[in-house]
Amino acid sequence: MTPFIRDKFQRFAMKGGSGWLTRSLEQVHPYTLEYPGKILDRAVKEAFLQILHDIQENRADPKKYLQMLMMQEQ
Repeated sequence: MTPFIRDKFQRFAMKGGSGWLTRSLEQVHPYTLEYPGKILDRAVKEAFLQILHDIQENRADPKKYLQMLMMQEQ
């Protein structure tokens, strides 16, 4: 999947190609606003968790978020 992300969404591609960069997401904690994972960029962490919160708790349409992400890269 990394080559696809790198080719289509360069902003979201991992730098250096290491799977270790995603280890902060592999915790036994649920993705709530209080998620303790060590995502280094605080703004990215907050945006990621807020989107999930909006989808899970407020029943926001996830397709709209995906469409927005797709449009941002073009």
